[in-house]
Amino acid sequence: MCSVRLDNTATGFTRAVLTSSAGEYNFPDLAPGVYTITVTHAGLESKRVDKIEIEVSKTTNINVQLGVAQQQQLVEVSAAAVNLETTSSDLAAVVKRQDRSGIADERPGFQADGEARAPALHRTAAT
Repeated sequence: MCSVRLDNTATGFTRAVLTSSAGEYNFPDLAPGVYTITVTHAGLESKRVDKIEIEVSKTTNINVQLGVAQQQQLVEVSAAAVNLETTSSDLAAVVKRQDRSGIADERPGFQADGEARAPALHRTAAT
């Protein structure tokens, strides 16, 4: 069922009714004048019909068809940009002495204790 409101802005008259299950409505015993009808229903777009002239002893039919209300949904996604330094090697990390075990073994001339050592040279005697 829809809500139907009838307004006469010149006189301040307002009356509201609900439609039947068939969509019919009736405003009996109206004074002559110019009226506005507004029809509303949840989930449907509202319709307004202006300048409806009501005359004495005359029935006026106003058919109003409601369409599906447009629904807008706004989704906003934001994230902070991550700055990645790609042009220099100025950034470094400090590695504690106890955390660097195993690193020194991969470079020649270093021992696991972190001290530089000259690589050993082996000579064989020429005969």
